[in-house]
Amino acid sequence: MTHICCIEYAKKDLFGAIVGLARSVEGNKNRPTESTHNALLLGLRMFISDKEYTYLEIKNHIEILHTEKFKLVNRCLTCINPCGRNDDYDVARLDDLKTELKEWKYTLLSSIMSMEPILRNMTANRYCYEETIMFLYDALFIIGSECDKKEICHMLMNGGRIYQKIFTEYLNACK
Repeated sequence: MTHICCIEYAKKDLFGAIVGLARSVEGNKNRPTESTHNALLLGLRMFISDKEYTYLEIKNHIEILHTEKFKLVNRCLTCINPCGRNDDYDVARLDDLKTELKEWKYTLLSSIMSMEPILRNMTANRYCYEETIMFLYDALFIIGSECDKKEICHMLMNGGRIYQKIFTEYLNACK
């Protein structure tokens, strides 16, 4: 029982680190690399997967996410007045939201989670892959930020547009 509890806490920390990485990408002139994308996608996979990852695997991946984050915002490591903008997200803050806003953020989170397996198998259209991965960063940023229902709805509509592109690509490839 304790083992499962530790893994669940590690997964919360993992999700917080994923959102922290997304925060570092938002508005950053240095676009993330393929290494950053891979760290994000593996982190999402570890968070949502039925496969049981060990506590150590999860904690090691959190360190990888932090390494990728600090490649993008290396000045945060030496900042004398840290603002917290690129910090890992405290998942408990989701529970503190008003019910309606919490439901909208969980809907967005569900959309994010359903895109990870699609991205893992998407190799043909590089543009669609890049657009989808940037959506993930933006959506994760929204989940970890103070925002309103309108911003979340806009992000969900953008996700729907991306899903439409993905499925159109898939159907065209099947012809």
